[in-house]
Amino acid sequence: MARGLRDVAVRDPITRNSADLSPQLRDLLGNIQVGRLTPPEVTAQGLQMFAVCNKKESATDSPQKARNARAIVCQTLRIRIEKVSRTRSAKRR
Repeated sequence: MARGLRDVAVRDPITRNSADLSPQLRDLLGNIQVGRLTPPEVTAQGLQMFAVCNKKESATDSPQKARNARAIVCQTLRIRIEKVSRTRSAKRR
C-alpha cells in the first residue's frame, strides 16, 4: 500500500538482533506490536517510521552475551599483543 504513494520510499526488510540496537531503539521496538509502525521521526531525509513485521525470542543473542563476547575478544587480543611484545623484546637483547 505505501509503495503506491507519491514521495514514499519503502526499503527492503532488514533483520536485527536486539544486541545490535541501541537501548533506546530496543525499548521503542520492543513496545511495538507486530504489524504496527513506530511513531514518525523527523530525519534529514524526511519522516521515518519502522514497521515491525516479525519478532522472535532468541536466548543466544542477548545484549549481555554480545558484551561478554566483545570482552573476550579484547582480552584475547591483549594477551596476543603482550606475547608478541615480549618476544620482540627478548630478540632485541
